[in-house]
Amino acid sequence: MTSPGAAQPATGLEPAITTLLNFSFQPLQTEGDDLLQQSVALLESQGYAVRLTM
Repeated sequence: MTSPGAAQPATGLEPAITTLLNFSFQPLQTEGDDLLQQSVALLESQGYAVRLTM
Protein backbone atom coordinates (compact mmCIF):
# COMPACT_ATOMS: atom_id res chain seq x y z
CA MET A 1 0.00 0.00 0.00
CA THR A 2 1.27 3.49 -0.81
CA SER A 3 0.68 6.71 1.01
CA PRO A 4 -1.83 9.15 -0.52
CA GLY A 5 0.98 11.58 -1.42
CA ALA A 6 3.22 8.99 -3.10
CA ALA A 7 3.68 9.17 -6.86
CA GLN A 8 1.78 6.50 -8.73
CA PRO A 9 3.09 4.94 -11.96
CA ALA A 10 1.41 6.11 -15.15
CA THR A 11 -0.70 3.34 -16.67
CA GLY A 12 -3.05 3.29 -19.61
CA LEU A 13 -1.44 6.31 -21.31
CA GLU A 14 -0.09 6.58 -24.83
CA PRO A 15 3.66 5.76 -24.83
CA ALA A 16 4.64 9.28 -25.93
CA ILE A 17 2.62 10.81 -23.08
CA THR A 18 4.22 8.42 -20.58
CA THR A 19 7.67 9.42 -21.90
CA LEU A 20 6.91 13.12 -21.46
CA LEU A 21 5.41 12.54 -18.03
CA ASN A 22 8.54 10.71 -16.88
CA PHE A 23 10.69 13.46 -18.46
CA SER A 24 8.84 16.12 -16.48
CA PHE A 25 10.19 14.71 -13.20
CA GLN A 26 13.86 14.78 -14.28
CA PRO A 27 16.14 17.69 -13.34
CA LEU A 28 16.31 20.08 -16.26
CA GLN A 29 19.08 22.38 -17.40
CA THR A 30 17.73 25.24 -19.48
CA GLU A 31 20.82 26.77 -21.01
CA GLY A 32 18.91 28.89 -23.48
CA ASP A 33 16.97 26.01 -25.01
CA ASP A 34 13.22 26.28 -25.18
CA LEU A 35 11.50 23.69 -22.98
CA LEU A 36 9.22 22.75 -25.87
CA GLN A 37 12.25 22.12 -28.10
CA GLN A 38 13.82 19.96 -25.38
CA SER A 39 10.62 17.92 -25.20
CA VAL A 40 10.64 17.48 -28.98
CA ALA A 41 14.29 16.39 -28.89
CA LEU A 42 13.50 13.85 -26.18
CA LEU A 43 10.57 12.37 -28.10
CA GLU A 44 12.58 12.24 -31.34
CA SER A 45 15.44 10.48 -29.50
CA GLN A 46 12.88 7.87 -28.42
CA GLY A 47 11.83 7.31 -32.05
CA TYR A 48 8.64 9.40 -32.13
CA ALA A 49 7.88 11.63 -35.12
CA VAL A 50 7.07 15.13 -33.85
CA ARG A 51 5.73 18.12 -35.78
CA LEU A 52 5.30 21.42 -34.00
CA THR A 53 2.49 23.69 -35.14
CA MET A 54 1.80 27.04 -33.61
